[in-house]
Amino acid sequence: MAGLPKVEWWKAALLSGIVSGLIGPGIGFVVEMRFALPYIYLPWLWFWAVVAVGPPAFVLGCVGGILLKALSARCATIQALSGTAAALGLILGGVVVPFGVFVLGWGAKEKGLLSFVPTGAIAGLVCTLLILWLLRRLGLLPLRNSSSKIATA
Repeated sequence: MAGLPKVEWWKAALLSGIVSGLIGPGIGFVVEMRFALPYIYLPWLWFWAVVAVGPPAFVLGCVGGILLKALSARCATIQALSGTAAALGLILGGVVVPFGVFVLGWGAKEKGLLSFVPTGAIAGLVCTLLILWLLRRLGLLPLRNSSSKIATA
């Protein structure tokens, strides 16, 4: 964390939050509906999904972006970072709906609320891998330099 400008941390958090808040609910909606509806309804229903789940997805997406940025300094390879990101996305994605209802007070407390956890986990996984790709593409996730280790014999 030391030595990195704080602007990069804000960029990573906001980019992650925007992607999670706008794309994540739509992915979850498509997974939940299993392509059962005609495509003409997709823009309207995507908008409804963003209104319903977008704010908690934005908040947890920002948290995920900060965690990805912090974890990238500890990972030497992109494979290790991808595995960590996948686990992080599954966890944060699964928590989006309960977090929104119970912590932020966004939405109704229904009996079937936990049925959205697997859908949220899938959407979180896809969003996190997309965010990981975007942050790497923009140069916001530097990996640890593996040549900095001193070999001891």
